[in-house]
Amino acid sequence: MSVLGTVFLGLLMLYVAHATHRNRRVRRTDPMHPELYPVFFSAPPFIVTCLSALKLRTPRDILVGYLQFVLFGLACALGAEQEVFTRRLISPVDIGIGLFVGHLVFGVSLLITQTSVREAVLHLIDFTPIWTFVVENPAVLMQYIIVSVAEETIYRVGAQPALIALFGPPWLAILVVAVVFCVVHEHFFKNPSEQSAEFFAFAVLLGALYYWTGSLILVIVVHAVRNIEIAFLEESVHVEACGGEELAGIELEYAVGARAAVLLAGPGVRGDVVCLEYVRAPIASVHAMESI
Repeated sequence: MSVLGTVFLGLLMLYVAHATHRNRRVRRTDPMHPELYPVFFSAPPFIVTCLSALKLRTPRDILVGYLQFVLFGLACALGAEQEVFTRRLISPVDIGIGLFVGHLVFGVSLLITQTSVREAVLHLIDFTPIWTFVVENPAVLMQYIIVSVAEETIYRVGAQPALIALFGPPWLAILVVAVVFCVVHEHFFKNPSEQSAEFFAFAVLLGALYYWTGSLILVIVVHAVRNIEIAFLEESVHVEACGGEELAGIELEYAVGARAAVLLAGPGVRGDVVCLEYVRAPIASVHAMESI
């Protein structure tokens, strides 16, 4: 194994150790209803409660972001040594196969996790809702394409060949990379066991596809399609649970910190409750409501 590969694996082990420690400490939550983070301030004779899910980035988060960037750069260098970045990287055939396989994989995943043949079949044959979601949410499309490019470059181009050179048997390297791929994802520890098992199987499939075909664009497209369709399904369930797109949008604003509510009430006294609501907008606005 080359010096570059050794450095890459060393940094990857550091990143995996940090991610595993961080992710295993996260409590199980409902991914469709993100938590709000309550902060209580004592200000007699009032109690002020602020609800917001805005998370501040710590210096450690920033350092981890730089570490991911370095890993991506090293993986690109390893990919250049392996002559991965050829004309095949934009092959229409591989892209088409990736679209088909990604859609099929998500249909199978839906069958495993939802145990509903009807839902899986409807999803596989009806492209209109997914296409509408993609057209109306280009930011979601670009986000998952970028994530897929970065992760597949790091884990399939960088880690998998380096571990094959280290271990020997390709299947062992594919399994190890699949485990690493899973533990660095927070939801792997939060999801029910059947969903986590399905995610591990998906990681193994990506590794096997890359080893058999040598096509980076193929696994990128499969990965991106699955993530986009998961986002579509979660959005559909979320809208239904909230009772409409408008209410779902308001809940999402609270979840990301774009909207916050402040309640003022006298302790032990029945009377007016004042709710001050902040909404991040081009022109900031504050609304006040009173109720008995």
